[in-house]
Amino acid sequence: MKTSFFNRPVAGFVLSIIFTVATSALSYFSVEKFYNSERWVDHTNTVRGKLELIISSMKDAETGQRGYLLTGNEKFLEPYNGAEKVTRAAFDTVKYLTSDNGAQQNEFKGLKEMIDSKYDLLENTISQKRLGGTISQDILLMGKSYMDRARIIVTRMESREEILLSTRLSTLNLYGTISLVSIIIAFLVSLTSTIYFYRRTMSDFEDRIRLEEQVKYETSAMEKKIARLKDVSERIGNGEYGIQVNPEDIK
Repeated sequence: MKTSFFNRPVAGFVLSIIFTVATSALSYFSVEKFYNSERWVDHTNTVRGKLELIISSMKDAETGQRGYLLTGNEKFLEPYNGAEKVTRAAFDTVKYLTSDNGAQQNEFKGLKEMIDSKYDLLENTISQKRLGGTISQDILLMGKSYMDRARIIVTRMESREEILLSTRLSTLNLYGTISLVSIIIAFLVSLTSTIYFYRRTMSDFEDRIRLEEQVKYETSAMEKKIARLKDVSERIGNGEYGIQVNPEDIK
């Protein structure tokens, strides 16, 4: 009886290798994509954090300015001092991180204008206060306008980053699932292969034992028949011509 291709140990071993390599390649691909997506998620979160820092540092500067304008006490300028440096550093970081995003890049010109105008106004009002001048309400409202317009631009940019984050999180979750499934499949293939070859090995071993037992039995029976025929031959050779031979003894 011919052995089926899929029942041959060598064929099963080859198929097992193919499945293992395929699932391992899939696992590598999905894990690589997972970490790449994770980096993009971190990238988006960094951009969002820097955008928030732009507004928060500008608010700190404004808070220090207002406190100083109300009291004339230089201590109130502590939030103001260094705020502009933080704002511009965050601005540069966001611009660099979004260099591949045309829509975001288009926002920087307007945002820079608002930042420049806001800090110029803050510096001018503080200088006027130090010189004993008075600050009109219109000047303060102008500063509020710069802040509001900057906030609108940043909010718009944050909205784009939120969309990107949602997409990248979906991609991250997808490749995370694929990675888990591919690892499970690889494990199951390896386990199935191990069980298969164990059973095939045990089956071949048992078949070999049965064959050896059968060969021993048949050899023993044949030796007995040969011994009986030899005995009959010797007796006939000794002149016992009337000896009867049982047909069963020579079957």
